Amino acid sequence: MKRLRREVGPVELLGPLLSLSSLSAPLLSTPVSSPNQLSPTEVEPLLQDIVKRFEPENELDGVLGPVIRALLFHESLFRREGLAGSDSGWRRVIAGLEALVSIKPIAIMITRLDEWNPESATAANIERVSLMGPLCRLNVFGHEWPTISETYFGDLDRKSRADVESSTASLRGTLKSLQARL
Repeated sequence: MKRLRREVGPVELLGPLLSLSSLSAPLLSTPVSSPNQLSPTEVEPLLQDIVKRFEPENELDGVLGPVIRALLFHESLFRREGLAGSDSGWRRVIAGLEALVSIKPIAIMITRLDEWNPESATAANIERVSLMGPLCRLNVFGHEWPTISETYFGDLDRKSRADVESSTASLRGTLKSLQARL
């Protein structure tokens, strides 16, 4: 019989954080795929328990730091299609971050992490090396995200004015949603 290896460590909390709905309502969250995985309603109480246990001993950075790094450098924030992709993984990252920063000691701890403002950061790479950089670099501008231009505005000669206006409105709404949540 083949035994499945269960991943342990930060990834155990990353999955439940990514399963939270952007609307933070249990009925809108991703269903639990395993009986060993936390449900969305269990995430906040667990985070509160972690803070109670590890903050007084200044161990919170070591316990949750790897989880925060994994969340804020999640692969969905680096996909070529950016906000235009069919996978809205970036929304799940924001929902997970919202759950974390809703607990003040965790929000404070995030700003203590080396990656919050890395010494090696330059203007050219800060969006890729700082914790908030990958989220803050998401936008709808074609020069950084050429797939957005191709997807929404490719073959303009064949699109009606209404289609172009609809694409523009859709991108504007997505960007406003992102900016409001950050």
